[in-house]
Amino acid sequence: QMVDNIHTSLESVEQMLYEISLVGKLDAEKLPIEMEPVKVQEVILDVISEFTSIAKLHDIEIRYVPTKKYVTTDKAMLRRILQRLVSNALRFTINGKILVGGSRRGNSFVLQVWDNGIGMDVDAKPNIFDDFVRLNNHDQYGERCLGLGLGIVRRICSQLGHEISLRSWPGKGTVFSLMLPIPDKY
Repeated sequence: QMVDNIHTSLESVEQMLYEISLVGKLDAEKLPIEMEPVKVQEVILDVISEFTSIAKLHDIEIRYVPTKKYVTTDKAMLRRILQRLVSNALRFTINGKILVGGSRRGNSFVLQVWDNGIGMDVDAKPNIFDDFVRLNNHDQYGERCLGLGLGIVRRICSQLGHEISLRSWPGKGTVFSLMLPIPDKY
């Protein structure tokens, strides 16, 4: 038991150091960015496959809406954004559903992550993308979160020139929307 607790503590510290390091690199604009046409569905499937086992363990269904759209972005950074949004949805959903998909809106593609989790109050929304903001000290499974994930999402979006927004309904769920430009020839 004590060895497991030590192992869990070390993993938490390692994750915290990684997150703080990433924040520093994003603030200093030290992460290389390669804007290119990216097939959205490839990134969606990548991220969903990463979280499928965890979702099944907690009786959460993750689905996606197929798309053939391309967007102009950095593929690795888009993957990081989507990882954090899906991870966040998993943290605050119990025995529910998560849907990842999007649609064209003018010259943009709006990529969304929907969940039917606990949602959040209107008062919490303006600060949700700030560092160390945690609406609850623990997620639905009793794990502590650092409150850096959505701050990192905001930083990445800012560097890429992408707009991120959310809507939420207490007790019903949340949707995060990411506005991505569509390349001219796609």
